[in-house]
Amino acid sequence: MASKGPVRVVRAVRGEDAAAWAVALGEGAWLDSARTLKAEGGVRVLGASMLGREVVVKVREVRGAWERLKCAVGRGKGDRHWRGAALLAGKGVATARVFVLARAMIGGCECELLAMEFVHGPTLLQRMAAAHRGEAGAPGTREQHALARAAGAQIAHMGELFNRDHKPSNLIVRGGEIVVIDCEGVRRAVIPGAARMFASLLIEPTGCGVPPRRSLRMRALLAWARAGDPRGDRASHRAAAREVWAEAARVVRHHGDPTPRVDPLG
Repeated sequence: MASKGPVRVVRAVRGEDAAAWAVALGEGAWLDSARTLKAEGGVRVLGASMLGREVVVKVREVRGAWERLKCAVGRGKGDRHWRGAALLAGKGVATARVFVLARAMIGGCECELLAMEFVHGPTLLQRMAAAHRGEAGAPGTREQHALARAAGAQIAHMGELFNRDHKPSNLIVRGGEIVVIDCEGVRRAVIPGAARMFASLLIEPTGCGVPPRRSLRMRALLAWARAGDPRGDRASHRAAAREVWAEAARVVRHHGDPTPRVDPLG
């Protein structure tokens, strides 16, 4: 999978040496120790050591003329992740920091390479599964309640932003916060997207056989209501929570089979 030809850095955050990243990504030596975190379709997510730090490199094949054109004008999937991460950071929502977005020929195929911070910690889905199954080291009741509140408050802090892929396997639990690691689906929403994001938090674990308890769902919803309207009273918060839950439940009902194509707990 080593590069054939130079790596071209198309985006770099302030303070990062684009030339050094181009050399590091182009050498291909980092692949020798890289481990595959996820592989699906034309995308591989690799954990590696590079430029003296732990990173995640998302390698995505750019297939077809339409995808190449979108990349050429700054509308590729890597570009969307970059902008989504910036939108979330502007709201104070924790994300995996992006370093560079590059393009290269790898194995004869044009690819995007997005290098970002390696966020240590289990996914929210993994913590939900451990609690549901009663596994060793599973979060106790207090931690489960804290995670539910953090998940709900995070959606409130996103404000008018919507993440169409806000599922627990894309959220890392780091200490007391929840970190968004996949920002490609983040955008400004004309229609409030809280209900759809709450639905995403339920659909994936349900499809994996580890649905959250009703009490945890309500804690998340109430945390969302309180964070969104800190001056409101208990009655108004409960009314808002019931309203958004009714819409989220409708989304879940119309979703169909929630079983994921690739088991994120596998």
